[in-house]
Amino acid sequence: MENNNTKGLIVKKNPLISARYKLSINEIRIFNFLVSEVGKDDTEIKEHKIKFSEIVDECNINSGNFYKTEAEFIKETVIKLKSRVIQIETEKAWEVISLFEKASILKDKKGNYIPEVIFKLSEDVRPLILNLKNNFTKIDFSYIKNFTSTYSVRFYEISLSELRNSSNCTYQLSVSHIKYIFDIQKKYKRFETFKRSVLNKAKKEINEKTNIIFDFELIYSKSDKRKIESIKFIVSRKKTEKEPLVLEVKSNYLITSFDDEEQELYNQIIGYGVDNKKAKKIVETYQLNQISNALEVVKHDLNNPNKNINNISGYVVSAIEKDFKLPSEFK
Repeated sequence: MENNNTKGLIVKKNPLISARYKLSINEIRIFNFLVSEVGKDDTEIKEHKIKFSEIVDECNINSGNFYKTEAEFIKETVIKLKSRVIQIETEKAWEVISLFEKASILKDKKGNYIPEVIFKLSEDVRPLILNLKNNFTKIDFSYIKNFTSTYSVRFYEISLSELRNSSNCTYQLSVSHIKYIFDIQKKYKRFETFKRSVLNKAKKEINEKTNIIFDFELIYSKSDKRKIESIKFIVSRKKTEKEPLVLEVKSNYLITSFDDEEQELYNQIIGYGVDNKKAKKIVETYQLNQISNALEVVKHDLNNPNKNINNISGYVVSAIEKDFKLPSEFK
């Protein structure tokens, strides 16, 4: 599915989520807020004019703790953000990217600061937040803004990128890799301190403040049973009464010719009981947008008490082939 970004929703390419960087909690809130301001139809990086009061409110910044004026506090935060870079490493390359191209505060005729900041994200960030076709993650900013730890933000985003459309997942990261991407190699020399300040803090915040359950297990080194080498993370979505019905995918069959988006839709189709060959043919035959729209109809209708669907797999195939779409009022 294409990037359907709307205000309040952060959509990021996964390499941005797993990048190496270090931001303060206020900096990471402001950056994520600006990404959430990107419109679904944006094709280029635009300037955003944001009032001081909006930054304070939307980014959950406690203005009562300002040791200087609001303008001076925001200026100092903007200066730090302007200098921040992130390191992205993929199989093809390693690169350093600046987050911001521009940040300015205008003055009125009397020389007083106008209480608003003009932000413009860097062009380097554009391929990581605009026109995303696959390998991206959607994040609700309302959860991010409530974290008090940057580590909570990072683990929450990483966990969502691993979960994708599944109801639960596990993933494993070495302690050295976590410290590398969080840029804290020189901190927390004792593992107990790392566990308390990084892992336990993130676990507590994510479980209390978000829509997922986050836990971890310690993996000891095979060569040194006293050394903790990796962390196994166990993540699942919280179940609520309002959560739509999604059937569990019972097959991990991987189609090597599919890209991430195609594989994702294929997994959803077989999750509704459609056999592997039929699901593969559907993904190869129909537009991905048509399949995605039809699956949204299926989810909606399965949760509609007035709908009596006896053959779910047949209904899924029919919905895709007949190009079912949700009425606008249900979107």
